[in-house]
Amino acid sequence: MINKGEVDELLVALILVFYRDSGNLDLAPVGKVSRVGFAGKEYGSLPTGYNDISMLRRLSTPQVKNLAQDIGVTKAASSHKADIYINGRGYSFKSHRSNPPAIINHTHRFGWSRVCKELHIDINPLDIMVAEYWRLRKSGVIKEDIPNSDPNSPFAKHQEYFSPLIEYFLFKGTGVKPSVSVAEYVLDVEDPLDVSTWDVYEPKYIVAQYWDRLVFSIRNKGMPDSFPESNKRNDCISVWSEFWQDKYRGSIHVRVK
Repeated sequence: MINKGEVDELLVALILVFYRDSGNLDLAPVGKVSRVGFAGKEYGSLPTGYNDISMLRRLSTPQVKNLAQDIGVTKAASSHKADIYINGRGYSFKSHRSNPPAIINHTHRFGWSRVCKELHIDINPLDIMVAEYWRLRKSGVIKEDIPNSDPNSPFAKHQEYFSPLIEYFLFKGTGVKPSVSVAEYVLDVEDPLDVSTWDVYEPKYIVAQYWDRLVFSIRNKGMPDSFPESNKRNDCISVWSEFWQDKYRGSIHVRVK
């Protein structure tokens, strides 16, 4: 089953194809589109008769999926940070039309530790924040989701610390490994069919743009099946993990509202 975010990603690709094939039309904020595709493959053209973007709005989800498939539009695997290439540059896609999109997707301490080592960042400050999260969570001061706009957030005052980490997770890789294809920009979309709601963010500006809208949580999703069996990875993961509400929870998830 395809979700709304995935539908939006396909719709954006179809609109970019429309602009590419329309000649000199300028698509703010990406400019004139001369190439659009993925993994070195250029997407095909829309069938004859698609001469207006509004026609895409009338399509059902299965019709969007079929049309995208017909012209070679596919969803990028999770190992790719770039979801689409526009004029040869990789863009990561974030849609806000349904659920808030993930910025860092369910990553336990072993994954964060790998990234911290790659970036030469001390993980101990993050350990302290997570410990404070659990103290507040267990005492009922905060719930699972804690937005940076909440004065009780243990993460909100640490923008400088998180900036290189968030940039890495958005553009370069995951807790498992560096990306097969890195992104150079984020294409942030409120409504895929209204290009006036599209924004493009560069790495050096994106954390400032997103920071006050971020929501942190610690969840059970992403925890290894073998946990809490003792091994090198699980011993690292256990530093953040608590058995709470009948599940082991220790994966940080970050979304943007």
